[in-house]
Amino acid sequence: MATPRVSIIVPVYNGAAHLPELFNRLAGQTWDDFEVVIADDASTDDSLARARQLAGTAPFPVAVLEASRNGGPAAARNRGIGAARGEIVAFCDVDDRWMPQKLSRQLQLFDARPELTIVGAQGTIRIPDGGAIGMLIPDSVFRMPDPRLALFWDAFLQTSAVTARRTAIPSNGFDESFQIGEDRDLFIRLAMEGRLGLIEEPMFDYVRVPESTMVRKAVTHRRDTIRMIRLNLKRYGDRLSPAQRRFALGKAYYDAGEALIDPPHSQIGGAPYLARAAALGYRPGRCASKTLSLLARRTGLKRAA
Repeated sequence: MATPRVSIIVPVYNGAAHLPELFNRLAGQTWDDFEVVIADDASTDDSLARARQLAGTAPFPVAVLEASRNGGPAAARNRGIGAARGEIVAFCDVDDRWMPQKLSRQLQLFDARPELTIVGAQGTIRIPDGGAIGMLIPDSVFRMPDPRLALFWDAFLQTSAVTARRTAIPSNGFDESFQIGEDRDLFIRLAMEGRLGLIEEPMFDYVRVPESTMVRKAVTHRRDTIRMIRLNLKRYGDRLSPAQRRFALGKAYYDAGEALIDPPHSQIGGAPYLARAAALGYRPGRCASKTLSLLARRTGLKRAA
């Protein structure tokens, strides 16, 4: 069997209902020299059986990987990377909506610029009913002399947007210790160890679902983001100016504080995060007003009680 140029890694957990449409969409790619690696994550539905059934009739090679226990998306993607044969690895989720020319455009950019280790693409943000509400990558990122640096303060690369040279992916792949942000962590490492290419035209749809209202989940996710930014500033901070380092860390603290202090959470535990952001010079006035607003809400609730 000939070695494909591209390996598309698809982690699947209870995604049986999406698999037929995924295979149809991938068959519509204008670049057809690829394999698909389905990394099932111990699904409890019939995802594994459905993937094997579809693999038997697919017009492209398919490898289906089985897991004995659920390890999460990072672990599933890492198993997929380990099984990949292609020179280029593309990341895809089971419900992704790629444009037909996505792979072709990204491969063209890799061929034109051999120094690139990672290529991302613009994405259209949509709500579940299909309406478009914006774009993932701000215009300002495309105008930056070195757009890699924006990854330290903006999660503008969704996993679905990214293709990477397989040989550039570090041996540990996605850091499985993160509950969130493991994709951004890997993309920072890929970009900073090489070069980042970006395609300005939208190449996929990103469906934004409402965030969970679970406070514990919000706390864990924001702490993971802060830890991830700190870790990468330790690795690559000398590539950023002092102002950029403060901005990156300040925004991470601000985002954590905002997530906790705003309704529906309204947790006073968000105030220290905002205080740290303000100390780093990130939107100090806004940090103060949000904290005062929370105190006013909590005082009002106590008086009403």
